[in-house]
Amino acid sequence: MWIKICGLTEPGEAAQISRMGVDAIGLIFYAKSPRGLTIERASEVVCDVSAGVMKVGVFVDPDWPYIERAVRSVPLDMLQWHGEPLSEEGLRQMNQMGVPWIDVRRIRPSETVLEVTSKAGAGMLLVEGFTEKAPGGTKTLWDFKKLSGIKTSVPLILSGGLDPELVRQAICDVSPFGVDVSSGVERSPGRKDLDKVARFINEARR
Repeated sequence: MWIKICGLTEPGEAAQISRMGVDAIGLIFYAKSPRGLTIERASEVVCDVSAGVMKVGVFVDPDWPYIERAVRSVPLDMLQWHGEPLSEEGLRQMNQMGVPWIDVRRIRPSETVLEVTSKAGAGMLLVEGFTEKAPGGTKTLWDFKKLSGIKTSVPLILSGGLDPELVRQAICDVSPFGVDVSSGVERSPGRKDLDKVARFINEARR
């Protein structure tokens, strides 16, 4: 089970979490998020992250020069596109960054899901519930069972509303490749509760 803890904002927490058995940490490059980082701050946050733990840069706005500068300045192993669906030009720009990327699909309550196709070039597909509140990190609970038996063209990452109490059942319902959590393991926006992180990892591994 591939596990990503997203929305890290503190170097010490990032270093500790990277040693707890996770596969990836997420850095949010979106100023409107309470977990948003500048390029300079992101460089500080990852300075002591364990080798082998993927550093994922999460982007919402299609500011391609900024994204390119982030890729050059921060040792990102993967990007995550959390904005509106990419246009053909945006898709071309993303695929030219030279870094693998995660596509995101937000499922509306009225949707019946049998198959979700990622944009061409994406290495993984993250699926979560739709909410008007924000692009992600809202801890909005949704019907994970919609994805039971789902077909995807790339590995599926389950997200949205997960926490230590829900993650095991969600995995049993969906059988994803991995899970992604942010607000479900926090003590306040952008600050992680390490006990919750440990319980989340243990429940996901079970």
